[in-house]
Amino acid sequence: MMDIYQFIDSKDIREHCRKLGHPFNTVESAYLVWLSRNTPLAEKHAAWREIIDTMPDYRIPGHETSLYIFLREYMAYEKAVEEEFFRSNDPAVYHYWQLNEEGCMTARRCYANFEDAFEGWDKETKTQEIQKWWMDSAGSYINTMLDARKNLYFAAKGDYTGRISKASYYNDIWISMTLALPTPFHRGDIIQVMGQHELFVLDHMANWTAEESAANGIAPGAVFPEPEYYYNVGEEQEPICYGYSLSGESNMDFYYIGRSDILSFERYTGELEGYQRILGAISAQLKNEIDLGEFLKRGLRFLGQA
Repeated sequence: MMDIYQFIDSKDIREHCRKLGHPFNTVESAYLVWLSRNTPLAEKHAAWREIIDTMPDYRIPGHETSLYIFLREYMAYEKAVEEEFFRSNDPAVYHYWQLNEEGCMTARRCYANFEDAFEGWDKETKTQEIQKWWMDSAGSYINTMLDARKNLYFAAKGDYTGRISKASYYNDIWISMTLALPTPFHRGDIIQVMGQHELFVLDHMANWTAEESAANGIAPGAVFPEPEYYYNVGEEQEPICYGYSLSGESNMDFYYIGRSDILSFERYTGELEGYQRILGAISAQLKNEIDLGEFLKRGLRFLGQA
C-alpha cells in the first residue's frame, strides 16, 4: 500500500498529517503527488499508476474528464517530452541556468548535446534546470529539472509563438484541483521555505477554521493588512498564508506578504542573527508573549546592535 504522506515535501506537515492519519481521496492523492518538488517523475508515474489500480475513479471537479483518463494522458505526455529531451542529433542546443555574482539567474553557454551540458553543470546543487532549444522559427524548447543521476523532476515543452501549449493545458487542470491540508503551524511561528534562506513570521492562514483562529488569538471579524508582496501565487491562485518578512534588499524593513507554497514550509529553529532578530520580536508579539511597547523597545535595540 502506497504511503501517500511521503509526497508531502515539508517534514513538519508530513509528520503532522501522518500523526493525524489524515485521509486523501483519489483526486487529492493524485494532486499531492503532482505538487511534490522532491519526487522524480518516474516515482510520480509509479504512484499515479498505483492510484489508478487501487483507488476509485472520479471526475475532476470543473472538468468533464475522469481522473484516470487525465493521468494516463498526462503520463504519456511527460514520457514523450522526456524522450524528446534526451534525443540526440536534433537541430537544437542545450543550456542551463545558474545564479551569477549579482544573485540573478543567467543562462550559461550553449552546448551541442545533452551530455556536454550535463558535464558543464558543477553539481553543487541537488537539482539543475536544463533547457533544450530548437533552432526553428517557433522558438520551441523543453524545460527540465534533473538531479546528478539524470532523474527528471519536471519536463514540459513550449514555444514562443503565443500558442497555448499542452503544458499550459495540463497545468491549468492541475491547479484547478484543491487540497484541504491540516498543518501544525501557529500564529507567530517563524517559517523557512525549503531551499530558501529568507524567513517570515506567520500571522494567519486563510483556511483556518473559526476555532483555529480563536486558538491563535484572532478575534472574529479581525481585519488584516493588505499584502505588499506575493510569493508563488499564480493568476488563478489565492494566497493561503500571510505573515511578515524582512526586505530582501536591506533587511532593515519588513513587509506583510502572502504565500501559497505552503507544502514547502518548515518551522525555523535556528539562531536569529543580525536584523533577523526583529522577527523574533514580531513572533513574540503575535503570540502575546510581549506587549507593543516591549516589541518597539526590542526593535529599536536590534536596529542599534545589528
